[in-house]
Amino acid sequence: MAFILLGFIYGIRSYHKKTVNSKLFKINWINLWMTLLVALSFSLGAYLILREGFNNDIGIKSMIGMTIILAFLMYPFCALLSTYFILKHFKKKTKRTILTFIFNPVFVMIYFWLFIIVVYNSLYVPCGVSIVGVDNNKYTLSTKNLGIQFGERLLKIDNTNINSLNDVRSYINSLDTTKEVVVETENNVYYIKTYSDGNKKYMGLLLSQAYCERKY
Repeated sequence: MAFILLGFIYGIRSYHKKTVNSKLFKINWINLWMTLLVALSFSLGAYLILREGFNNDIGIKSMIGMTIILAFLMYPFCALLSTYFILKHFKKKTKRTILTFIFNPVFVMIYFWLFIIVVYNSLYVPCGVSIVGVDNNKYTLSTKNLGIQFGERLLKIDNTNINSLNDVRSYINSLDTTKEVVVETENNVYYIKTYSDGNKKYMGLLLSQAYCERKY
């Protein structure tokens, strides 16, 4: 947020003083369309990564917010890039090249993810584990027939409270032998047979960390 605010103040100052930066970052239709297309492309990519890679399906409001934030972050790069075609006789080419490198999409995405992490951690806290599926292997045939409802929050395993994925892993690994464990969710109780693969033990459930709004 501080990065965006400082950039905004610097832009207003450059515009009023008519410095060289006012030419570099001047708002026009070319810059706006380039920024919109780049922001939408990166937003779609982030959406697909979150949905397919992390089983986290974000809503339309979050998608719009992400696009708007990315548009602000991508504008300097798009504006600088367009000047290579518009300002043919720009004197300070070295400065322009350095700024283009600093504001390139790779760095912008790093700024963006750092910003998202800070904001997300300030608004949400871990509050349990959600069941998102059952692993597909020879050990989970009986588990698939239990009628487990995906999206349920896992609360306890053998009366042990579960708040995070680490809690699940720690408890399962602490078992001396594979056995049937009692898994309690918000609405149901399941009896699941654990199994071992190498030196590790598993339940065969696909889990994801659940987050809730932080209460102030």
